[in-house]
Parts: sequence; C-alpha cells; structure tokens
Amino acid sequence: MLRITSRAGGGRVDVTVGGELDFDTAPQLYDALTAALCQAAGGVDLDLDAVSFCDCSGLNVLLRARYDALDQGKTLVLRSADPGVARLLGLARALPLFAPPEAAWE
Repeated sequence: MLRITSRAGGGRVDVTVGGELDFDTAPQLYDALTAALCQAAGGVDLDLDAVSFCDCSGLNVLLRARYDALDQGKTLVLRSADPGVARLLGLARALPLFAPPEAAWE
C-alpha cells in the first residue's frame, strides 16, 4: 500500500510518500506527481523518507516525472529519502538529478 499526501504553497507542491513503491503502486505515484506538477508554478518537493521499499518501477516513475517537470520548465526536488531509496538512486547515478538547484548531493 502506498500513502501519498500533497500540499500546495509558495508556487510549489510538497508531496509526501510512504509505503512500498513497486510495480503495483508506481502508477499511483505517477498520477499524484502529474497532478502536483499541474498545480505547481515552480515544481514539486518530494519527501520519500517513509518509503520502505522502492524497485526499478519506482525509479522509472521518478525519472519520468522529472522529465515531465523539466518539459514544463519546473523542477522535481527530492527533499528527503529513506536510506534504501537514496541508495537505489545513488547506484543508478540518479540522485544528483533530484537535487535542489541551489545545492548538490555529495
């Protein structure tokens, strides 16, 4: 089960995700991120701290949503992530793609 909440404010939408992000739940996250991008003037700030599992389907959704954001002149920024999710993004060399424009992941 995936839990997704969103809150708009200041031209951006905060999206918080919890649970398992896999083949079955990835479409739910993609729909939520697409809706958040439609609401946000500047982009989406993503909190994946409560995501207990993420497979390649989840990774693909994140990359696809980032592409959509850039196509709209917006950003998809990862503000926090569970260590396992951060490790997956790091191994895929995708972590820097979700860094805030004013900072970079080490």
